[in-house]
Amino acid sequence: MADEPTPTTQRRQLGARLRELRRAAGKTAKQVADDLGFSLSKVSRIESGDRAVQSDDISSLIHYFGVGGSAADDMRALARLARRRRTPTPQAFAPTLDDVTVRQDGFFDLERDASWIREFNGGVIPGLLQTREYMSAAIVDGTPGISADLVAEAIDTRFRRQAVLDGDCQYEIIVDESVLLRCVGGPPVMREQISFITDAVASGRVSFGVVPLAVGAHPAVNSMFVSLRVREGLAPDVVFVEGLAGPMRFDRPEDVERFDRAWSHLSSLAEWAEDAGARLVATARRYEGMEP
Repeated sequence: MADEPTPTTQRRQLGARLRELRRAAGKTAKQVADDLGFSLSKVSRIESGDRAVQSDDISSLIHYFGVGGSAADDMRALARLARRRRTPTPQAFAPTLDDVTVRQDGFFDLERDASWIREFNGGVIPGLLQTREYMSAAIVDGTPGISADLVAEAIDTRFRRQAVLDGDCQYEIIVDESVLLRCVGGPPVMREQISFITDAVASGRVSFGVVPLAVGAHPAVNSMFVSLRVREGLAPDVVFVEGLAGPMRFDRPEDVERFDRAWSHLSSLAEWAEDAGARLVATARRYEGMEP
């Protein structure tokens, strides 16, 4: 985990603080917008962390909410740090580096600052646990027409992301059994991939669960999502849902709670520890009997 929070996390931290001040003052976002001459969209984007707060705007907000002394200085400093620009990180699946890349960069920043990550995937092994060969096959087969240069860039990005597992981030993953049975890249690639997962679980870096196909339908059968909690007290929890058009972010408490309930149910359905390990071993043996 990074020593200093990323600008994305700092924007969300500042936005959460401003939302608390607004609610404590008994104001709606529209009232704040009208009183300060802001658009309602601007206030909403500041509070959600989607927009950096310029120096004049943070001064207006501090004065409006009556914040003084060291608290005001801290908010100005946080706004200044949150305005730092980072080099956009290539989006792992996008065939071109467009505005989807910029949106995805917010996810990478929050992932880097996470104290815990919970991920469900019903399609492929999540990127944080993929081997190089599995990554290559998943990206090439999943993105027809992607250039070799962009494939290499996306693989490099995923490997850099995996550094989060070397810190103190708690990573929990649940996959549908179909993910293990989907032969991405061929049997040798799958054998290596399953061995990599087994080693990661044995090292204690990852908690790995499998929802058996025999369970049938479940709350996330048509979905894949990642729940993130950044360092305690820095910013609210957030959930990203992946799709063909890129990730969608949910950070309203009621939305996050809905995904928490889905995770709890999936966790109760999944095989963990020895049972999940036995399924990994059985699946690896299945691939041993297949032609390359």
